[in-house]
Amino acid sequence: MAFPGGTVTFLFTDIEGSTRLLQELGDDYSRVVADHRRLLRDVFQHAGGHEVDTQGDAFFYSFTRARDAVLAAVDGQRALSGHSWPQGAEVRVRMGLHTGEPTVGEEGYIGLDVVRAARICSAGHGGQILASETTRALVGNDLPEGVSVRDLGQHHLKDVQYEHVYELSLEEEERSFPPPKAERRGRSDAMADDFSRRIEGFVEQQLAAAFSRALPDKAPPVAEALAPPRLETERLILRAPVPEDADPLAPMYADPEVMRYLGDGRTLTREETGRSVNRMIESWKADGFGLCTTVRKEDGVVIGRVGLIVWNPETWQTTRASSEGPTELEVGYTIGRPYWGQGYATEAAGAARDFALEHLGARRLIALIIHGNEASENVAQKLGFEYERDVRFGRRDAKLFALEA
Repeated sequence: MAFPGGTVTFLFTDIEGSTRLLQELGDDYSRVVADHRRLLRDVFQHAGGHEVDTQGDAFFYSFTRARDAVLAAVDGQRALSGHSWPQGAEVRVRMGLHTGEPTVGEEGYIGLDVVRAARICSAGHGGQILASETTRALVGNDLPEGVSVRDLGQHHLKDVQYEHVYELSLEEEERSFPPPKAERRGRSDAMADDFSRRIEGFVEQQLAAAFSRALPDKAPPVAEALAPPRLETERLILRAPVPEDADPLAPMYADPEVMRYLGDGRTLTREETGRSVNRMIESWKADGFGLCTTVRKEDGVVIGRVGLIVWNPETWQTTRASSEGPTELEVGYTIGRPYWGQGYATEAAGAARDFALEHLGARRLIALIIHGNEASENVAQKLGFEYERDVRFGRRDAKLFALEA
């Protein structure tokens, strides 16, 4: 898809407090995400916006005219505030605008203007629209009806130093927002970082292709560069597996109730658990990500394994991310029975989902759930996955849930 070049205005958005909403709404959170996407897409596209990227509950749009971008943000906030959300939830979205002249590359926009727009968005609060000094100057007094401008002064934003920030206030919103949040990172920041990383990866791939004959055994270490040492949530740490994890994971794999809906349904011996952990380690070495050993922060206890699995959808056998042919990326989660019913699966799987969307640039994720596993279905739906179809998984029937980013 070709994006407009020259002078463009970027609009970043994301939902404030999405984790809290997920915990409060449970299964209804998937409806919130779907409604939020539909409302904003309709408004932004009507205003002439071009969808550059979407990750989780964040949008990245570009507009050829600053006023169109401002109108899209204003109408978007009004559409969100006028919508009836499940359980009467209060869904607030922060928005950031910045105008610049970025370079348009093969993978999208390149330049500091992308980062600046994302940082402005993350400095805002739910329901607030912030704009850079450049966007404010271009719009002038040609503001949408019922909108006024408030000068918030200069603020220090990560990576872009100081930016003069303005708030676009809606007269019907009788709210007084706190000062902009400096040095804060949100999903929109991760999206901007991901764009930069994808551009760098694309360049590396072209260089690698050019020199492949001279260096046949050398591959660009893109996956290794993307892999974090660990993921953290409020209560959990998800880290790369090590051979010693076989001992604390063995009781989980030996529990018939846990294994009832995993693989072919049979329990594993300690030796088989060790081989399973070794396969997890090999996946990390090959792809730079995989299933993580999941540890509870408060006491360091290993409670399960949660992370990402690459499948060949034609055979439903595991494969490598770099393999030729079709692949599906699954968010997989297994928690030991002593830790059931405490929200650990949803919390850990949510971190794996966000990593795949924000850092790997995944556009589609799946969850494979054996028929009858209602608890796992509930987790998938809480994370925004929707039932797509039934599949034959080995000798068992499974439901395939999907999340389209």
